[in-house]
Amino acid sequence: MSFEYPPDLDADPKIASYFSRGLRNGRWFKILMSLADQATISGVRFVTSVMIARCAGNEVLGIYSISFGFLLIATCMQDTLISAPFTLFHLRHEGDKRRSYHGSSLIQVVTLGIVSALSFGLVWALGGWLGNSPGLNEALGMLALATPFILLREFARRVELARLRITTAFCIDASSGLLQLLFLGLLIQFNLLHIVGVYLATGASCAIPAFAWLFIAYRGNTYHRGSISAEMARHWSVGRWPFIAQVVGILHFQGVVWIVGWQLGTAIAGLFAACNYVIFFINPLALGVCNSLSPLAVITYREAGLYRVRTLIAFAMSVMGTIVAVLSFFTYWYADTVLTTIYKDPVYQGHAFLMLLLGVNMTLGVAHMMNDQGVWAIEKPKWLLRSTLLTVGVTLVLAFPFIKEWGLNGAAWSMILGRFVGLIYQSSNFFFFSIPPTQPARLTKISVVTPTLNAARYFSTCLESVQSQRCPTVEVQHLILDGGSTDGTLNLTSGYPVTLVPRPKDMNLVDAICLGFEKAEGDLVVFLGADDVFLPGALRIVAETFQRERRDVLFCRTRWVDAQLQSLGELAPAPRRLTASAHACLGWCYMSASSTFMTPKLYREQGGFDRSYLKSSDYEFFTRVLWSKIPVSRVPKTISMYRRHDDNESCRQDDDYWRDYHMVRQEFAPKNYFLQVLLGLALKTWIYARNPFWAYHQLRRKLRSGHLRG
Repeated sequence: MSFEYPPDLDADPKIASYFSRGLRNGRWFKILMSLADQATISGVRFVTSVMIARCAGNEVLGIYSISFGFLLIATCMQDTLISAPFTLFHLRHEGDKRRSYHGSSLIQVVTLGIVSALSFGLVWALGGWLGNSPGLNEALGMLALATPFILLREFARRVELARLRITTAFCIDASSGLLQLLFLGLLIQFNLLHIVGVYLATGASCAIPAFAWLFIAYRGNTYHRGSISAEMARHWSVGRWPFIAQVVGILHFQGVVWIVGWQLGTAIAGLFAACNYVIFFINPLALGVCNSLSPLAVITYREAGLYRVRTLIAFAMSVMGTIVAVLSFFTYWYADTVLTTIYKDPVYQGHAFLMLLLGVNMTLGVAHMMNDQGVWAIEKPKWLLRSTLLTVGVTLVLAFPFIKEWGLNGAAWSMILGRFVGLIYQSSNFFFFSIPPTQPARLTKISVVTPTLNAARYFSTCLESVQSQRCPTVEVQHLILDGGSTDGTLNLTSGYPVTLVPRPKDMNLVDAICLGFEKAEGDLVVFLGADDVFLPGALRIVAETFQRERRDVLFCRTRWVDAQLQSLGELAPAPRRLTASAHACLGWCYMSASSTFMTPKLYREQGGFDRSYLKSSDYEFFTRVLWSKIPVSRVPKTISMYRRHDDNESCRQDDDYWRDYHMVRQEFAPKNYFLQVLLGLALKTWIYARNPFWAYHQLRRKLRSGHLRG
C-alpha cells in the first residue's frame, strides 16, 4: 500500500515565507526605526563636520578627520569582538546564564575602553615628546578621555538592536546626537570651537545617555570572573577575522585618499574626500537596514535554515542595490548644485561623472554589506576577511596607475573594480558553495503515540506518513494503542515496525494517550491522531531543531485539512510572548497536539495530562506549560496535517467541552471578567491576522453551521 501526498504538501507557500511573515509581524516598523536611528547618527556626524569646517576652518576639520580614523579602529574592535558576537550568542542563553553573559559583555566593553584610553594617552605623550603636530596631539589626548564613553554608548545601542528593541536604540542615539549638537552650538556661541572642545562635547554627549541606559535597562545583570575569559576567547574565535577585515577595509577608501594626496596633492585629495562624503548620505539607509538585517539573519538561520537565510539576503541585496543605484543617479544628475551648495566653493563644479562613479562604488558596497550579514549569520568570518583582502588589494594595486592616467576618475574606477572582485568572491561562496554542518548529525529518537478505535478509514495514511519519516538522523517509535477495533484497524499495521501497547477496551482517549506517553522511549514524544498525517521530512526538521536548540518543548506549524486532505489553512507556531492567561481566555487550544513535541522529562515534571479533563486535556496541559514559562522552540515549517471531519471527537463542542474550558479559565485566566474578554479578543485578533487563510475557512464553516461562538 502506498500513499501519495497532494503535490503542495512539501511546498513552502509564499504566505509562509519566514521573512514575509516577519514583516507582517511588525518588522517593517523596526526596519524604519533602524533607518531613522542610523540617519540620526550619520546626520549628526555630517552636521558636526559642516559646523567645524565653517566655524573652525579646514585645518581643524582635517585634524578631526585624521584623528577620527584612530577612533574608528577602537569602535571596529568593539563591533567585531564584542557587539557582533553578542548579537550571535545572546539568544543561546536563558535565565541566569543570559544575565551573566550580558554582564560579561559589559565588562569587556569597559576593559576595551580603558585599554583604548591608555593607548591614545601613550600616543599623545610620545607625540608631545617627538614634537608632532600640536593640533593632532591635542586631538589624541582628548580621544583618551572621550573614547570609553563613546564605546559605552555604541555598546548600548548595539545591545538594544540585538534584542530588536529598535525604538530604545533610537532614543539613545537621538539623545546623544541632540546633546552633541547642543554642546557644539554653545562652543560656537562663545567662540570656543576647536579640536579639544569637539571631543569634549562628543564624550559628554555619549556619557549621559549611556549611563542612563545602564541604570534603567541594564540593571540586574551579573558576571562571573571565570566566565569572562571564556567569553572573550569565544568572541575572539568568531570576531578576529571580521576585525582584521574591517581594519583592512578602512584602506579601501582611506588608502585611495592617501595615494591621491601623494600623487596629486593634498588639496585634490580633500576634494576627492569631500565628494565621497556627499555620496555617503546613503550610508544611513544601508547601515539602518543592516542593523535589523543582522539579528534577523541570525534568527532566520537558527529557525528556518540555510535556504531561508540565503533567500533573505538575496532579497535584501536586490532591493537595497536598486534603491542605492537610483539615489546615486539623482546625485549624479544634480551633482554641481549639491556640491556647491554644501561647500560654497566653485572648485566643486564639473565633477558630475566622478559622482556617478562613486555612486556605482556605493551600490556595490551596499550589496556587499547586505551579503556580510548573511556570512556573519552562518558563522563564516574567514570569508569576510578574504573578501576584504581581495577588495583592498585589487583597489590599491590599480589605484597607482589609474590615478596617474585618469586622475580622480581613475581613483573611483580602482575602487569599483576592487569592490566588484570582492563581492563576486563572497557572494559566490555564500549562495553556491555547500556549507557543511558545524557538528556531526546526531540520532534523535522520536516516539509517536497513536490511540485507535475503528479508525481503518484514515489509519493507513497515518501509518504511511509516520514510517516514511525514518532517516539516518531520526529513529521512530510508533506506539499503537487500540481500544478493540472491529473494522480491521490493527490488520493495517502488519508489515510495519510498530509497537502495539495493550489497552483495556473501556479506557478513554485521554487515559490511552497518558499510557502511550508513559511507554515512550524516545528523546521526544508526540501525539498523532489516527486520522492525522505527518508531512514528508517533518520529523527530520524537528530533530534538527531539537539538536540545535535543546529545548524541552517544540511548537510547530500545522496545516488543517478536510477528510480528503484538502487544505483549510495553516496555523503558525504559538507566538513567543504567548502567556498562560491569554491562552486560557482563548477558549480552545491553539497548539495542535500533532505538531507539538516534548521531552518525556518535561511531560513527567509537568505531571502529564490531567485525566479529569475529558475533551480538553491538551488545552489544560499546554496552558500549564505556558504558566511554567519554560523556554520553547518554534519551528516555522509545516509539520503535520490535522484532519477535520464529522467523526472528530475534538470537534464536538458538547457539555464536556465547555466544562473543560471553564475549568481552564478558572485556573489560569485573570479573575476580572473584562480582562478575560480583552485578552481573548486580543489573542483571537492576532490569530486571525497571522493565519488569514485558516481564518477564512473557519469563518466560512461557522457561517454555514450558524455557530459563531469562539
